[in-house]
Amino acid sequence: MKWAALALAAVVLLPFLHKAYTIDDPIFLREAQSVLSDPLHPSAFPLVWSSERRLRASEFLPGGPVAAYLLVPLALARWREWAGHLLVFGYFAIAIVATVALAGRLGLSPWAQQAAGLLTASAPAALGMAGTVMPDIAAMMFTVLGMERYIEWNQSRQTAAGIRAAVFLALAALTRINLLVLLPVAGYHAVRQSWRIALPVVLAAGVVLAGYLITRDPDPTGGTTVGAVGHQLGLDLSGRHVVALLIAYLTTTPLLVALLTHRRMEQGTLLWVWLLVPIPLIAYIQVAPKYLLPALPAAAILAAHGLDRFASRTAILAGITAIGATLGFLILSADARMAGAARTAAARLIRPRVDAGQRVWFAGHWGWHWYAEEAGAMVLSVDPPFPRQGDIVVSSSVDRPVGLLAVLPRTLIESWGSSAPSGQVMSRQGNAGFFSDLWGLLPWSWGPPDDTGFHVWRVTQ
Repeated sequence: MKWAALALAAVVLLPFLHKAYTIDDPIFLREAQSVLSDPLHPSAFPLVWSSERRLRASEFLPGGPVAAYLLVPLALARWREWAGHLLVFGYFAIAIVATVALAGRLGLSPWAQQAAGLLTASAPAALGMAGTVMPDIAAMMFTVLGMERYIEWNQSRQTAAGIRAAVFLALAALTRINLLVLLPVAGYHAVRQSWRIALPVVLAAGVVLAGYLITRDPDPTGGTTVGAVGHQLGLDLSGRHVVALLIAYLTTTPLLVALLTHRRMEQGTLLWVWLLVPIPLIAYIQVAPKYLLPALPAAAILAAHGLDRFASRTAILAGITAIGATLGFLILSADARMAGAARTAAARLIRPRVDAGQRVWFAGHWGWHWYAEEAGAMVLSVDPPFPRQGDIVVSSSVDRPVGLLAVLPRTLIESWGSSAPSGQVMSRQGNAGFFSDLWGLLPWSWGPPDDTGFHVWRVTQ
């Protein structure tokens, strides 16, 4: 019953097998490279990111340590994009299969089980993030595996199921720290029946605590998980994050279908509470559809169960999955264009100059950071070393770098990029912010990019 969902995901994603790395991909790739030399401390290395300062990654990365280990297999393929996308597709496939299994364990009909898989596979939030190597798909995978095993433990009281539930729930919280919220959700559900049922949750909490302590950056100048979380919090008094979260729920997950077709079911209360897991992220500095992925299986199962009572259920499901897959494809296409431009710019603007013996620096982040460094450029920072007269600086205007570039004496010698209208996932002009609501509220829009792209400067003094 799950093959249709897997086939749908493959049809949408495999055309993007060679898609360039994007947005925060370089952070997690660098973490994975770091654990190859320091296996217990994935964030114990310096990185220039967002703040324009050279900081220990542990000072500003609030994500979990497991994210780094998930990408270590890419070392065997020399960190090639196709390997990264195949790996994440594997995590996505496991999440789809686990969602179907959970639907079956909750007593849904065979048709509804397949529908839950299809709604998960066609969710724009999932398809868009499956085109990255960020840990959000893996976080969803661990979440649904943990909840499926938790329900099985609840039903059978088998020790093996309880241990697996604890391990998977712990891995979810060690992949994305905000998923610590899963533990009180599952724990409250358990203690309402018996304190013994909550034992896997207690075990999971212990594993999470041990995991964060063991992987803490040992350098005295490094940061802690608590400090990194505090570094990334932002008080939003405008209500923008609430609006962004609501738009993301309604446009990139099947939540609207679940609400419109609401129907009583066994364990339904747990699923509806599960949907609230992303809500605390309103306190984060940004909101994006990717943070909804841990709740996606619950939305898909509730929607599938609601649709099951309609006579025209198959036609409705086909329409919903078609719309979702189409939006997901548009998001992937726009991101592929944006990320591909960074890869091409590094090959055209940086590598020939480095090969010619010039000293080249780069300003900017996102996927550009990965490709610029791979091409041989040094990152521009407000911390030394600094460029000298005659050096070249290549900047990306897509993520609007600031810092030293704003005051560096320089002359423009070349620009490259396109200003033609196209699909956008990160555009203030187009109000598109699939990866961050700081750029826009929509997952996708059509229009010109915010800037032409990439600029080559010569330092004058």
